[in-house]
Amino acid sequence: MILRFGLRLAQRAGGLRRVFASARTGELSFRTFVVHNFMDAAEVAPAWELLEKGVDSENPETREVQERLRACMYTIGHPDTGQLVPACVQHSVMDPAENAGLRKLLPLTPRGRGASRTRP
Repeated sequence: MILRFGLRLAQRAGGLRRVFASARTGELSFRTFVVHNFMDAAEVAPAWELLEKGVDSENPETREVQERLRACMYTIGHPDTGQLVPACVQHSVMDPAENAGLRKLLPLTPRGRGASRTRP
């Protein structure tokens, strides 16, 4: 399976010949792209509190947030404790003063869950 993945990756990069040629000339580099979907503190706080206790929520929506937090590949060292936490936890729960400042700087119009993302 890993070999097939490597071959597909090489094909998308222009084929094995091109990959090896780029490696020989020092032009080969790798990039990782991350798409981040921010979550609201009202969703993250209870999910994180339960995760810290080692408890899976019975509420399906909270459990979904817990699963997203577990899967998060972007962790931040908390400046006060050094604890590694998912970025959504740091930004939405552990940094309320920063969030208050950002709310003033970048006012947002709240949307309901599942609301249309397009503007009128």
